Amino acid sequence: MSYTAREFESYIKRNRKAFSALTRRQERELGRLYIQFAEIAKLEADKIVNKAGLTYASKQKLIRSLLSKAADLTDDFKGILDKVLLEASNLSIEADRVIMAKYQMRLSGIGVDVDLVGLMQGIPESSVRLAYKRIWEDGLKLSDRIWVLKRRTSRELERIIMEELAAGRSASSKVLEARLNKLLSPDRRLVRTSLHGRNVSFDAARLLRSERAVACREADRMSAMANPGNRGIKWILSGAERSCETCIGLASDDSYGLGPGIFPVNELPVSPHPQCMCTTYQITLSSKQLVNNWQEWMGNKASHPEISQWYNNYYRKAA
Repeated sequence: MSYTAREFESYIKRNRKAFSALTRRQERELGRLYIQFAEIAKLEADKIVNKAGLTYASKQKLIRSLLSKAADLTDDFKGILDKVLLEASNLSIEADRVIMAKYQMRLSGIGVDVDLVGLMQGIPESSVRLAYKRIWEDGLKLSDRIWVLKRRTSRELERIIMEELAAGRSASSKVLEARLNKLLSPDRRLVRTSLHGRNVSFDAARLLRSERAVACREADRMSAMANPGNRGIKWILSGAERSCETCIGLASDDSYGLGPGIFPVNELPVSPHPQCMCTTYQITLSSKQLVNNWQEWMGNKASHPEISQWYNNYYRKAA
C-alpha cells in the first residue's frame, strides 16, 4: 500500500500550510472578541464596585446590564464559531477538490463522464451540521456547550463583582481588574488560577478547537467517500512540541494493514480528545492509476470490486 501519489503531494503540503495559517487567524479573532469585552467589563465592573453614592438597587441594575452584555458576548462567539467551522471545513478539502478535478479530467479523456467535482458540493455545510448534531460522551451537543459557556460567563462575572462588593476594599479596582483579566484573557497560560472557578475565554478557545477538528475530519471523511481513488485517510500529528499518547498511537496504528496511521474511511477517529489539533489527509491513487483501473473495470467488473462498490453504493445515489 503506497502513500498518496506524488502528483498530489504539493497540493496537500500547500493546503496544510494554509490550514495552519487559517487556524491562527481564527484564534486571533476569538482573542480580539474577548479582549474587547474584557475592556468593557472592567470599566462597567469598576463603576459598580467603586462609584460612591450608588444605591444597592442601582448596583444591581448595573450588574444585570453587564450580565446582559456577557450574554451578547457568547452570541458573538457562536457567530465566530459558525464561521470558523465552515471556513475550516472548506479549506480542509481544498486539496481533495484538486484531486477530484484531475480524476474527472483524466477519466473524460477515455470517454468516462462522471461528475466527481459536483460530488464535493455541500460537503462543508454537511460537516458543520454533523458537528452540531454530534453527541459527546457526556451527552452534550455543541448547542448545549455554547449554552453552558453562556451561563458560566455570566455566573463567573457576577460572582467576582459580588465578592468585590462584599469585600469593600478601597483598592478593589486593581484586584477586580486582575480577576477579570484572568477570567477573560484569551491567553492559554492563564487557565491555572485560584481566583475563580473557570477561565471562560479558555473554555471558548477549547470549544472552538475541538469542534473545528470534528467538522474538518467529518468533511475529510465525506470527501473520501466521494473519491473513487481513495485508499484510506492518514492521521497526522499536530505541529505542537508534544503530542498526547493517544494521538501518537493513532499516527503509528497499522491495524488495518494500510500503513502507519492510515484508516479506512469509516474507521477514522473523529475526536480522540478535546482540543485535538491533529490533521488528516487522504491516501489516493494517482490519476494515471485510477484511469488504468477504470479501463480494466469497464472490461471486467470483477477486476476492481472497489470501483463497483463506489459506483453502485455511492455515485449512483449521490449523482
